[in-house]
Amino acid sequence: MKNIGYSYKGFTEARLKRFLKTGGQSFTFIEWEENGYGEPTETQVASKIVLGVLHTGSNAVINSSENASVGSKVRSESSYSIITSWESLVTGFSGGKELSPGMSLNLEGVEYKIVKVSNLHNWGIVAEISLEEYDEWKH
Repeated sequence: MKNIGYSYKGFTEARLKRFLKTGGQSFTFIEWEENGYGEPTETQVASKIVLGVLHTGSNAVINSSENASVGSKVRSESSYSIITSWESLVTGFSGGKELSPGMSLNLEGVEYKIVKVSNLHNWGIVAEISLEEYDEWKH
């Protein structure tokens, strides 16, 4: 097999870019100004548009509020994450702001907050943005 000069990292980056161009969509993350109590206000501080692919998974949630003799119920709860390139996150927001937990995203009328931003396998190629549905009564 002839070596064409691609490293594994270069090949993975090229594959990811092609995947995002063909199957990706734009997601707009917004950071809101907070009042003195740490609650978001209506004033937008920064925004960032990220090209990514929405990934839906499910987490097993154990509800142990049932009677111990009956056992606990296990139900699945869907979770969302966005797969994107690490390079697009490193470039930051306008004004030098980076994507951070607590920023929000509106998907089909439902508000989501960023829980965690992960550098998958610490390669600096693929990033996963974990999202959680924002319920104002919980926070």
